Amino acid sequence: MRENIERTDIDEELEPAISRVVGGEPEQRLAAYFEYKRRMNNQSSKTIEGKPFEKFEREKTEEELSLVKNIIEKMEDFVRSYGKEPVKVKPKHIHFLEEESFRKEYPDGAAFYFAPQQTVGVVDSGSHFINALRISHELLHFNSFQSVEIDKNSKANFRRSGLGTKVTGEQEEFFTQINEAMIEELTIRFERQYFDSIPQVKPEADFKRKYVEALLERYPETRENTLDLSYFRRRKNEQGKNILQFNVYTYEESRHNLRGLINDVFVKNADRFKSTEEVFNLFADAVLNGRLLPLARLLEETYGKGYFRELGDMTKKHSNK
Repeated sequence: MRENIERTDIDEELEPAISRVVGGEPEQRLAAYFEYKRRMNNQSSKTIEGKPFEKFEREKTEEELSLVKNIIEKMEDFVRSYGKEPVKVKPKHIHFLEEESFRKEYPDGAAFYFAPQQTVGVVDSGSHFINALRISHELLHFNSFQSVEIDKNSKANFRRSGLGTKVTGEQEEFFTQINEAMIEELTIRFERQYFDSIPQVKPEADFKRKYVEALLERYPETRENTLDLSYFRRRKNEQGKNILQFNVYTYEESRHNLRGLINDVFVKNADRFKSTEEVFNLFADAVLNGRLLPLARLLEETYGKGYFRELGDMTKKHSNK
């Protein structure tokens, strides 16, 4: 009986979303890994800039808890389709933040994956569909390739998160824009593949699909822009009239640039790829599995030696347009 209890306890221990620890001595790397494992398993006492989550967090409703469980389950299938073994995330890792109190201190931002604390915060939008989009985006960050480096002061710092890369001696993170664009493009694919099968968001998903179909029928020339609409919300304007608010997927400008790059790579390498999605999958492999070399080789064969580093430099400044 005791053997079964101990085995169950071990099974409940979750591994952190850390793919690799580099630098330092072996014992330092091991200590860093186990510290992140401790944080992964202990979701109490989380903070935002030193302020406890409890100041903003509220308990999930039963429906929200079911929503989170459904997204986590389907996200595991989704990342496996890209050859990634999913991070074992539990509902306790998704913290719902009350919008009004959060906005008083943090006017910007709707959700975040806080890698050092191995946790996700989601500002409640009042819509299951919008919350689901935000959770999905952050869970993809959670599941992306992540590495930690031990610096000369024996401190563990994040070196890689998806494509986002910190270089020793550099203050800025390279590939930030393109990394966020890829995460959002993956979110779009996740939504289109799974939201219809999530009961909590299906009514809003149905409404969106019907509205998009009507727009495409009436304005077929706007297909690209119409398909970029993320959600619709009924709101009252200043005159008290009901209006329908349109929103596009996040990182619009960065995604536009990414799509342009992927299309151009496809055109210039049409003999190697059957579709732009095959090119996209190379970017996804780098984001989720950390395999940069195949992507770097392709880009440098297409645009010349040094282009990969140049791309990282061009996309290092964070932008959410």
